[in-house]
Formats: sequence, C-alpha cells, structure tokens
Amino acid sequence: MNPELHSVPRCTVLTALLTCLVAACGLGPGGGAASIVKVSGDQQAGTGMLAFPLVVQVNDLFDRPAANVSVDFAAEPGNGTVNPTRATTGPNGQAKACWTVGGSPVSTATAKVADAASVAFTAYSTSSALPAATHGVWGQNGSDVFAVGGTILHYDGTVWVRDTNRTGWSLNAVWGTSGRDVFAVGDLGVIVHYDGTAWLEQTSGAVPYLHDVWGAGASDVFAVGDGYDPPL
Repeated sequence: MNPELHSVPRCTVLTALLTCLVAACGLGPGGGAASIVKVSGDQQAGTGMLAFPLVVQVNDLFDRPAANVSVDFAAEPGNGTVNPTRATTGPNGQAKACWTVGGSPVSTATAKVADAASVAFTAYSTSSALPAATHGVWGQNGSDVFAVGGTILHYDGTVWVRDTNRTGWSLNAVWGTSGRDVFAVGDLGVIVHYDGTAWLEQTSGAVPYLHDVWGAGASDVFAVGDGYDPPL
C-alpha cells in the first residue's frame, strides 16, 4: 500500500527557499551592505570643523538598515580631515564622521562601504577669501561657486569676483541646478535669478524675510522664511 502523499503549500516552499537564500548570502539583520546614501551634512559652508557631521545610511538588499557595517570616510587631498576615518553602522544602519575643512574654497569628502558605491559630500569655505557678511554659498563644482550676502560673488576655480552690476540686495541663501540657473533669496521677500548672464529680480509676492531656497529641479523651487502679512 502506497503511503499517502501530502502537498506542501507553495508559500511554505517559498518561505523556506527565501530563508536559505538569506542565510547563504548573509542577509539577515545586520547583513551585508547593498546601498549607501547621504542622510545629512552635505553642502555645508564654514571654516574649521563643520557644524554638522557627515551622516550616511547603509541598507541591505532587502532595503533594511544594515548594522555592524564598516564605513570608510575620507577627505580628498588638501580638503581637510575627517574623524573617524572608519565608523561602524548602528542598529539604524547609520554611521557618521566629523569633517574639518582645509583652506580650499570647495572641498570634497567621501563615504564608502566595501560592497556598495561611495557617496560624496561637498563643503564651501567661508575663510578670509570671502567677506564676513557672506550668508550663503552654493556651487555646481569647484570652478563654479556662488556666494551671497550684502553682495554676490562668483568663484571660477582661481579667484572670487564680485558682481558690481547688482547692489542693494541683502541675500541670505543661494541654490541652483547649474551655473546658468541659480536662485538667491533674502530680506523683504527678494528673489533673484541668474541665467548665466545676469541676475534678475523676480516677483515673489512675499513680505517676509526669506532665509533659504532649495529645489528638486529648475521648475520646482521652494523658498522659506518668516514675517507678517501686510495690513489690508
């Protein structure tokens, strides 16, 4: 008499296969790294040790936080130092390091794990090469950097040049998508745009003081600030 055969539910087989795959590849909690992304610390401006650490997020193949993964931080030659140079991710998959920038107007530091691509951080020096009243710095690369405050300056990789054609704006922040598409915002709701040739003021309809500007693209830009509505 043949023994009775029982079918195994497909979900049970799939679960067993997935469990074997996870075990074989070392992808359990705290397993290997599959991706690394920047969390915070990019696009800072300052001198010496930057105000915010460089923070990265490391995830595994299942997009879960990867704990106990070594992350190597390094500053490019002449771009200062990072501490520590190797950090281990915590239970949340994050690791961080402090960055002390050098004298270069634009500095780059990287974070890398063995099994994933590296990410790069950029910092801009606000040393004596810039006026003390500089409030915001942004650049597309090391040879195309803008600084704003009581004036507007541009760095071409060699020297800072003051824009003498536009005065009277008190600007607090600058951001762009390229060297031909740059926005700056400031006091009394001012918003100005650079198209690669000239800075032109845009109508914002805002009374408050604008403190920052950022966008996801050339046609998706936000400015934030504080103030009051004028009386009717």
